[in-house]
Amino acid sequence: QGDTTRRSVMGRREIILVGAFAVLLLVVFWRRDQLTDFWGAEEETVQGNLASPPFDLSIAIVPRREIRPGGPRKDGIPALTEPKFVDAVDALGVRPEERVIGFESNGEARAYPLSILSYHEIVNDRVGDQSVAVTYCPLCDSVAVFDRHTPLGERTFGVSGLLYNSNVLMYDRAETESLWSQMMAQGIDRKSTRLNSSHTDI
Repeated sequence: QGDTTRRSVMGRREIILVGAFAVLLLVVFWRRDQLTDFWGAEEETVQGNLASPPFDLSIAIVPRREIRPGGPRKDGIPALTEPKFVDAVDALGVRPEERVIGFESNGEARAYPLSILSYHEIVNDRVGDQSVAVTYCPLCDSVAVFDRHTPLGERTFGVSGLLYNSNVLMYDRAETESLWSQMMAQGIDRKSTRLNSSHTDI
Protein backbone atom coordinates (compact mmCIF):
# COMPACT_ATOMS: atom_id res chain seq x y z
CA GLN A 1 0.00 0.00 0.00
CA GLY A 2 2.92 2.31 0.76
CA ASP A 3 4.40 1.73 -2.72
CA THR A 4 0.99 2.37 -4.29
CA THR A 5 0.64 5.62 -2.38
CA ARG A 6 4.15 6.77 -3.38
CA ARG A 7 3.47 5.96 -7.04
CA SER A 8 0.18 7.83 -6.84
CA VAL A 9 1.89 10.87 -5.32
CA MET A 10 4.67 10.73 -7.93
CA GLY A 11 2.09 10.41 -10.69
CA ARG A 12 0.22 13.48 -9.47
CA ARG A 13 3.52 15.36 -9.19
CA GLU A 14 4.39 14.53 -12.80
CA ILE A 15 0.93 15.64 -13.93
CA ILE A 16 1.35 18.91 -12.02
CA LEU A 17 4.80 19.49 -13.56
CA VAL A 18 3.52 18.77 -17.08
CA GLY A 19 0.58 21.09 -16.49
CA ALA A 20 2.82 23.86 -15.19
CA PHE A 21 5.12 23.49 -18.20
CA ALA A 22 2.13 23.67 -20.56
CA VAL A 23 0.93 26.86 -18.83
CA LEU A 24 4.43 28.35 -19.13
CA LEU A 25 4.49 27.62 -22.86
CA LEU A 26 1.09 29.27 -23.27
CA VAL A 27 2.32 32.38 -21.40
CA VAL A 28 5.47 32.58 -23.59
CA PHE A 29 3.47 32.33 -26.80
CA TRP A 30 0.90 34.83 -25.52
CA ARG A 31 3.65 37.32 -24.63
CA ARG A 32 5.21 36.88 -28.07
CA ASP A 33 1.87 37.63 -29.71
CA GLN A 34 1.40 40.62 -27.42
CA LEU A 35 4.82 42.04 -28.31
CA THR A 36 4.15 41.47 -32.00
CA ASP A 37 0.83 43.28 -31.66
CA PHE A 38 2.56 46.08 -29.69
CA TRP A 39 5.28 46.75 -32.28
CA GLY A 40 2.82 46.46 -35.15
CA ALA A 41 0.39 48.81 -33.44
CA GLU A 42 3.20 51.24 -32.61
CA GLU A 43 4.37 51.43 -36.21
CA GLU A 44 0.78 51.93 -37.36
CA THR A 45 0.39 54.69 -34.74
CA VAL A 46 3.52 56.45 -36.00
CA GLN A 47 2.19 56.29 -39.54
CA GLY A 48 -1.31 57.30 -38.67
CA ASN A 49 -2.82 58.44 -35.41
CA LEU A 50 0.11 60.44 -33.99
CA ALA A 51 0.55 62.47 -37.15
CA SER A 52 -2.49 64.15 -38.62
CA PRO A 53 -2.00 64.27 -41.54
CA PRO A 54 0.54 61.41 -41.30
CA PHE A 55 4.18 62.11 -42.02
CA ASP A 56 5.60 60.24 -44.98
CA LEU A 57 8.19 57.81 -43.60
CA SER A 58 8.51 55.81 -46.81
CA ILE A 59 11.52 57.85 -47.97
CA ALA A 60 13.20 58.16 -44.57
CA ILE A 61 17.00 57.81 -44.58
CA VAL A 62 16.95 56.38 -41.04
CA PRO A 63 15.36 53.06 -39.99
CA ARG A 64 11.63 53.60 -39.69
CA ARG A 65 11.35 51.34 -36.64
CA GLU A 66 13.74 53.65 -34.79
CA ILE A 67 11.34 56.58 -35.18
CA ARG A 68 9.29 56.51 -31.99
CA PRO A 69 6.25 58.34 -30.66
CA GLY A 70 7.31 60.91 -28.08
CA GLY A 71 3.97 61.14 -26.29
CA PRO A 72 2.38 64.42 -27.44
CA ARG A 73 0.91 64.44 -30.92
CA LYS A 74 1.98 66.71 -33.74
CA ASP A 75 2.07 70.29 -32.39
CA GLY A 76 1.09 68.95 -28.96
CA ILE A 77 4.22 70.83 -27.89
CA PRO A 78 3.60 74.25 -29.47
CA ALA A 79 6.58 75.85 -31.18
CA LEU A 80 6.84 79.64 -30.93
CA THR A 81 7.14 81.98 -33.90
CA GLU A 82 8.70 85.44 -33.47
CA PRO A 83 7.73 85.83 -29.79
CA LYS A 84 7.92 89.12 -27.96
CA PHE A 85 11.01 89.80 -25.82
CA VAL A 86 11.58 91.93 -22.74
CA ASP A 87 14.72 93.41 -21.23
CA ALA A 88 16.56 91.21 -18.74
CA VAL A 89 15.57 93.43 -15.80
CA ASP A 90 11.90 92.96 -16.71
CA ALA A 91 12.07 89.17 -17.16
CA LEU A 92 9.97 88.17 -14.15
CA GLY A 93 10.30 84.55 -13.10
CA VAL A 94 13.71 84.05 -14.74
CA ARG A 95 16.36 83.55 -12.07
CA PRO A 96 19.88 85.00 -12.52
CA GLU A 97 21.43 81.49 -12.35
CA GLU A 98 19.02 80.03 -14.88
CA ARG A 99 20.41 78.49 -18.07
CA VAL A 100 19.58 80.27 -21.30
CA ILE A 101 20.50 79.86 -24.94
CA GLY A 102 22.42 82.96 -25.96
CA PHE A 103 22.47 84.02 -29.60
CA GLU A 104 23.84 87.15 -31.27
CA SER A 105 23.55 88.36 -34.84
CA ASN A 106 24.72 91.71 -36.22
CA GLY A 107 25.01 93.23 -32.75
CA GLU A 108 21.55 92.07 -31.63
CA ALA A 109 21.65 89.58 -28.76
CA ARG A 110 18.87 87.44 -27.33
CA ALA A 111 18.52 84.95 -24.50
CA TYR A 112 16.08 82.03 -24.62
CA PRO A 113 15.49 80.53 -21.11
CA LEU A 114 15.51 76.73 -21.12
CA SER A 115 12.71 76.80 -18.55
CA ILE A 116 10.48 78.29 -21.27
CA LEU A 117 11.91 76.24 -24.12
CA SER A 118 11.10 73.06 -22.19
CA TYR A 119 7.45 73.78 -22.98
CA HIS A 120 8.00 74.74 -26.63
CA GLU A 121 11.27 73.13 -27.81
CA ILE A 122 11.43 75.32 -30.95
CA VAL A 123 11.43 79.08 -31.45
CA ASN A 124 11.18 80.36 -35.01
CA ASP A 125 12.74 83.79 -34.68
CA ARG A 126 14.30 86.62 -36.62
CA VAL A 127 17.40 88.14 -35.05
CA GLY A 128 18.73 91.11 -36.94
CA ASP A 129 18.51 90.07 -40.57
CA GLN A 130 18.85 86.34 -39.81
CA SER A 131 15.97 83.88 -39.65
CA VAL A 132 16.78 81.19 -37.10
CA ALA A 133 15.25 78.19 -35.38
CA VAL A 134 16.33 77.99 -31.74
CA THR A 135 15.83 74.40 -30.60
CA TYR A 136 16.04 72.50 -27.33
CA CYS A 137 15.40 68.81 -26.67
CA PRO A 138 14.69 68.23 -22.95
CA LEU A 139 15.22 64.46 -23.29
CA CYS A 140 18.78 64.91 -24.58
CA ASP A 141 19.43 68.31 -23.00
CA SER A 142 20.68 69.25 -26.47
CA VAL A 143 20.68 72.74 -27.94
CA ALA A 144 21.07 73.90 -31.55
CA VAL A 145 20.38 77.09 -33.47
CA PHE A 146 19.77 76.70 -37.20
CA ASP A 147 19.55 79.09 -40.12
CA ARG A 148 16.00 78.74 -41.45
CA HIS A 149 17.15 79.62 -44.96
CA THR A 150 17.70 76.35 -46.84
CA PRO A 151 18.17 75.44 -50.51
CA LEU A 152 14.46 74.57 -50.39
CA GLY A 153 13.56 78.06 -49.19
CA GLU A 154 12.92 79.57 -45.76
CA ARG A 155 11.41 77.08 -43.37
CA THR A 156 9.26 77.42 -40.25
CA PHE A 157 9.47 74.45 -37.91
CA GLY A 158 7.05 72.72 -35.57
CA VAL A 159 7.33 69.82 -33.13
CA SER A 160 6.32 66.57 -34.82
CA GLY A 161 5.68 64.52 -31.69
CA LEU A 162 8.18 61.93 -32.94
CA LEU A 163 11.69 61.03 -31.76
CA TYR A 164 14.74 59.52 -33.38
CA ASN A 165 17.40 58.22 -30.98
CA SER A 166 15.37 59.90 -28.20
CA ASN A 167 15.98 63.24 -29.92
CA VAL A 168 13.31 65.64 -31.12
CA LEU A 169 12.19 65.44 -34.74
CA MET A 170 11.10 68.79 -36.10
CA TYR A 171 8.87 69.16 -39.12
CA ASP A 172 8.73 72.04 -41.54
CA ARG A 173 5.40 73.67 -42.13
CA ALA A 174 5.78 73.68 -45.87
CA GLU A 175 3.40 71.59 -47.97
CA THR A 176 5.67 68.53 -47.76
CA GLU A 177 5.89 68.61 -43.94
CA SER A 178 9.35 67.01 -44.02
CA LEU A 179 10.89 65.72 -40.80
CA TRP A 180 14.23 67.11 -39.57
CA SER A 181 16.56 65.77 -36.88
CA GLN A 182 18.01 68.23 -34.40
CA MET A 183 21.07 66.06 -33.65
CA MET A 184 21.78 65.24 -37.30
CA ALA A 185 21.12 68.85 -38.38
CA GLN A 186 19.36 67.65 -41.51
CA GLY A 187 16.12 66.36 -42.91
CA ILE A 188 15.60 62.63 -42.55
CA ASP A 189 14.06 62.04 -45.95
CA ARG A 190 15.83 61.80 -49.28
CA LYS A 191 14.38 65.11 -50.51
CA SER A 192 15.71 67.21 -47.64
CA THR A 193 19.05 68.90 -47.08
CA ARG A 194 21.35 69.78 -44.20
CA LEU A 195 20.70 72.69 -41.87
CA ASN A 196 23.36 75.31 -41.28
CA SER A 197 23.94 75.62 -37.53
CA SER A 198 24.94 78.88 -35.86
CA HIS A 199 27.24 79.42 -32.88
CA THR A 200 25.40 79.67 -29.60
CA ASP A 201 26.23 79.82 -25.89
CA ILE A 202 24.47 78.44 -22.82
